[in-house]
Amino acid sequence: MTDGLDIKHFEDWVRFDERLRIAVSQGLAESVKPLRTIWVKGEEWYRDIQTSDYYVYVRPDAPILPRWEKVDNP
Repeated sequence: MTDGLDIKHFEDWVRFDERLRIAVSQGLAESVKPLRTIWVKGEEWYRDIQTSDYYVYVRPDAPILPRWEKVDNP
């Protein structure tokens, strides 16, 4: 989902967010209930359908910095 996307600025997160919504709508990823809190309350979790990898997503919302990272031990 982040292939070919260099996330450095707010606009990059906007593009990433759109890609994520498209991936979910196309069935490439699914939103899942967070199994625990890693960064902040309200973070979102997703599962990549092809790899079954889990990711945590913290949307950009000042002063909270955005994050997208793989969860090693869901």
